[in-house]
Amino acid sequence: MNEQNVKIPSVGLAGVGFPGWPAGNRPPNPAVIVAFAGLIGFGYSRSYGRAEIVFNDGDARHNLTITASQDGAPIDLKPKLPTPITKIELGLSQRPDVHFLKDGSTYDFGYVLDLNGPEWYPGKGIKDQFGIKMIVNHGTFFTSSPTHFQFAREIVPPIPWPPALGARIGQFYADVVTDEIGAVAGGVVSLIVNDTLVESFPADPGRRAEILFDNLCREDGRLCDHRPSSWIEKERSDFHFHRDVLDLSILDLRRGLTIGAGQLTEDGFEIATGRIPTSNDLAPCMVGGYGNPDGLPPSA
Repeated sequence: MNEQNVKIPSVGLAGVGFPGWPAGNRPPNPAVIVAFAGLIGFGYSRSYGRAEIVFNDGDARHNLTITASQDGAPIDLKPKLPTPITKIELGLSQRPDVHFLKDGSTYDFGYVLDLNGPEWYPGKGIKDQFGIKMIVNHGTFFTSSPTHFQFAREIVPPIPWPPALGARIGQFYADVVTDEIGAVAGGVVSLIVNDTLVESFPADPGRRAEILFDNLCREDGRLCDHRPSSWIEKERSDFHFHRDVLDLSILDLRRGLTIGAGQLTEDGFEIATGRIPTSNDLAPCMVGGYGNPDGLPPSA
């Protein structure tokens, strides 16, 4: 799980979102490293002191996969995972203790787009329409990889019409979020799925487990196709799935994301590389967050 230490421009985002979520530093010697990639939403329960995470299956092309390794050796979790997965819990057998990196660096958790942020939908509740919910009881969450492209906020349907592709100045957001759980002598991090223990990861100093939760868009075994210049939002973007879970009225503006200026040619090639970009980079099929609620529904 290599971090992309790409310099994120200073756009006034880091540390702004998610007020009231506890700040903390990354542990110096993490024993368990947990990465989240795809249409995944983050919440925090002030009542329980834990992270509550939801996996948005979108249009059924965002199926969750869980992979793991211990001290560099892969672990085959597939035979142990139930079907369907409805709930997941991860953590030590201790009182919940979760933090979020808010240090203004390129790893700041504040680069996660806060759907309840001031430029999006402050005060809006969340509908309970997630197939899989997860509780994480320990660790420090941070942005481990930014989006490949810069994205700008747009109004849906686009104004002007048709979409003015690349007309607005964009900014980077968090693409992948990672949680690091520090070493604890004699500690064990348990992965529990549907109330059944699936795997135990030793948290002793010197040990290193890696777990990846991934629900990136895939179709027929490959990344989904998206068309950033399409008039139809669902053809050019996955981001609307994050918005769709908010309890919006018919009077609320529908806001989305579009590719920022100066990154693509008219033929769809990436200016920086001369290549056709991958679809999930264009979508963007990225993580998001909900800063208002005290946890995500239902708080189990």
